[in-house]
Amino acid sequence: MTDRSFKLHWLLEYTGQYLRENRTFVLAFAFLGVVQGLVLGLLIGVEMPLITFAFPRQGPIYPMLSLVPNGPLVAHPLLGTFFGLNPALITVYVVSAMLAIVAITLALATAIWRSAPETDGWLPPGRRLLWLGVYVAVAAVASVPGLVANAPVSGWLAPIAVTLVVAYLVTRLFVVPVTIVRDGRGLPAAIRWSWTVCRNVLVTIAILGFALLQYWFSGMPWIVVTNESTRLILATVFGTTVLGAAYTAMMCATYDLVPAAFRE
Repeated sequence: MTDRSFKLHWLLEYTGQYLRENRTFVLAFAFLGVVQGLVLGLLIGVEMPLITFAFPRQGPIYPMLSLVPNGPLVAHPLLGTFFGLNPALITVYVVSAMLAIVAITLALATAIWRSAPETDGWLPPGRRLLWLGVYVAVAAVASVPGLVANAPVSGWLAPIAVTLVVAYLVTRLFVVPVTIVRDGRGLPAAIRWSWTVCRNVLVTIAILGFALLQYWFSGMPWIVVTNESTRLILATVFGTTVLGAAYTAMMCATYDLVPAAFRE
């Protein structure tokens, strides 16, 4: 990514090639989509207070930035709602959050591992899987879409600035999951390596474009469904399947485009 000859069309071409040649991406994130849909349905069913981000509620321009490929995050609880909730609701949310983290980790690990040349089995070695799980858990707690949505900013300039800063951070950490799974780096080493090699502005543009696409997909074509809860669940299931797979493929493509001199 430090190579000035890097081209955006190469990134898109490599991403498409991964999706065409390896069905694992879609299968892994179809599994994740079902889990995410069930989790959301459970939270809606127990009447957990949620904030929704589905198109067009936030306006036409609202990029859904995320450190991990989990599809459009159409709803999540507000931190303030946990004050005064009964222990049963808090337990339901904690268990559902842990289930989602495990599902994201497994989907991400399977897609990255199976798409690498000369790998055996469906999952990487346990140590790599554990480090990936830690990264996914930290990313889930960070909740980038929630951070942007609830930042104490107003007007046009401040939200744009916050979005660009978050997009820059996502770019610098973009290939952390890939190098953990394929190279066996521990989390601290993976963060340092990704921060060093992944700093091309064209990757940031691709991430921003993808984040905006995720937002639009969160409301279309499911917007024709009259029941909001059903619409959000459908957007989660199908959006995670399609966009989660594509986002992971773009991570792998970005990793592949890192110059060979920076691989070791």
